[in-house]
Amino acid sequence: MTDSIEPAVAALDAVLEPGTRLRELEPDLFSVLEPEGEVAHYDDKAAAYDRLAASRIYSRLAWGIVPERFTRYIEDALASRSTGWVADVAAGSCVASAEAYVGCSRPILVLDRSIVMLRLGIARLRRIAGHVPENVVFLQGDANALPLRTDSMSTVLCHGAFHVFEAPEPVCTEWVRVLAPGGSLFVTSLVRGRAFGDAYLRLLHRAGEVAPPRSAAEFAAAIHPFWSGEPRLESQGNFAFLTYERAEPRSS
Repeated sequence: MTDSIEPAVAALDAVLEPGTRLRELEPDLFSVLEPEGEVAHYDDKAAAYDRLAASRIYSRLAWGIVPERFTRYIEDALASRSTGWVADVAAGSCVASAEAYVGCSRPILVLDRSIVMLRLGIARLRRIAGHVPENVVFLQGDANALPLRTDSMSTVLCHGAFHVFEAPEPVCTEWVRVLAPGGSLFVTSLVRGRAFGDAYLRLLHRAGEVAPPRSAAEFAAAIHPFWSGEPRLESQGNFAFLTYERAEPRSS
């Protein structure tokens, strides 16, 4: 580490699993993966995904929702606590989250498997803010094996990615492990809900792009066994928004 490292990056040692090797790939971008594991299978689709996700017309026609709805949800996640780390897991290219990051003072770990997605997110923040805010760290890592200490995150956020997970158990187990008692979980997913969007989801599933389409209730049921208490579940178009507030410590 050098004196030029941003404050949130310098604070990573306190939340990373002991023994984790943090590599700086380029300014503002770090990795905990070995060099041979840096390429993600969807890197070559990242730019196309970014264009679609940023399109109001696409979001409205395909999924019956506008991008600003996601940004408001992410702002709620960031405001769920006044202090403590936020882990934005499978964060993608930060289409909906970049504006929210700029308005937040909490340390934020932006994690994705794809370097290309993370580079797009970094570029988006630089366009909005002129730089990557010092409280935001971009990290390449695996959502199924988070490089984070147990109970180290005050908020866990996963927006717009749950529908790609064929088996939710690994990611849900990791969320439970890293989220501190009293923390909050915010998760969104594509779900069945509109005829056009449902047909599109089935097409994407046949192409291997998403897991078998779930209803909003099935989405909630996939996560609920890992948590105590009742979630807040909202739906709009082909998206569902799930929030858990963990007010009590986990049972051992």
